[in-house]
Amino acid sequence: MLINFIATLAIATAGGLLFFLIHSPLPWMLGPLAATLVLGKFSPGRVCWPLSMREGGQLVLGYMLGRPFTAEVGLYILSQLHLMLAMTVLLVLFSFAAGYVTHRQTGLSLPTTVLATVPGGLAQMVILSGEIAGADTGVVTVIQTLRMLSVVFTVPFLAIHGLAPAVPGAAVLPGAAAADLGDALPFVAAVLVGAWLAVRINLPTPYLLGPVLATAALVIGGLAAPAVPQPLLIAAQIAMGTYMGTTIDFTTMGNWRKILSATFLNVLALLVVALLIGYALAIAIPASLVTAFLSAAPGGMAEMGLTAFLLGGDVSVVAGYHLFRLLFILLVLPYFLRYWLIRRDPA
Repeated sequence: MLINFIATLAIATAGGLLFFLIHSPLPWMLGPLAATLVLGKFSPGRVCWPLSMREGGQLVLGYMLGRPFTAEVGLYILSQLHLMLAMTVLLVLFSFAAGYVTHRQTGLSLPTTVLATVPGGLAQMVILSGEIAGADTGVVTVIQTLRMLSVVFTVPFLAIHGLAPAVPGAAVLPGAAAADLGDALPFVAAVLVGAWLAVRINLPTPYLLGPVLATAALVIGGLAAPAVPQPLLIAAQIAMGTYMGTTIDFTTMGNWRKILSATFLNVLALLVVALLIGYALAIAIPASLVTAFLSAAPGGMAEMGLTAFLLGGDVSVVAGYHLFRLLFILLVLPYFLRYWLIRRDPA
């Protein structure tokens, strides 16, 4: 087990270094993801990455995303709740429409294609598919996995090479406090307690949301949050990317020919819709196009927040919009899906 863990870590780190050298977006996350995908394909018995490693990475990224949340930022985000709701509803409605088109194209059941298309998180949609009659959990897993991979690789590349004027070096948030052990200790404690509480009250992605909320609470209370050391940020990205790569099992995708083209067309259409929403949002907020697009993009909060961080975008706005959408999709949408799909087909 230890040898497999060391081998996985070595391959993941090498992948991150390779992606860094070729100037890939999010190299220390996407490189390990790609490297461990290859390792799992050709040597599945060698892949070993504990869940605790991913959780540790989420703690660091959650702290990073919580740092910009001052009281002023909080009030600013509260003033945009109507825009957050409108954007989320638009994305969900479009996902429903895309799910219906996929249903017509592939002959798969409507519950299956709707659950596979909604950007509500791979684990959550797979769990929900097991609770709704007519949904094929295996197909939902396949399509959500392909969607996740497409978005994680495409959105950072598009944001960096299509929307940003230039790729900056190591980004530093404005007003970052100098790293000091005494300043850091309250935040270390808050991150750990926040994650523990989030687990206890069953928040979605607790090891990310708990630190975000706990860190934001201290910053709003007046404490200056130290900057994240670059090696720690890289380690967190490696931990997250490696876990994502090791949990994807392509051996379950026996029917990929039937759904591959429809899935990628849906992802492309969703990205176009997100870009259009981003243009409108950039005018309405107002904000930079990178910030607005990353706020609307159908990726995870950690990945999109990290991309905004590296590009000098407004991390607090991106994190705020994704936090709202995550909570809406995970806490509100499942009840609607159960009601709609079960009522549509009570058998």
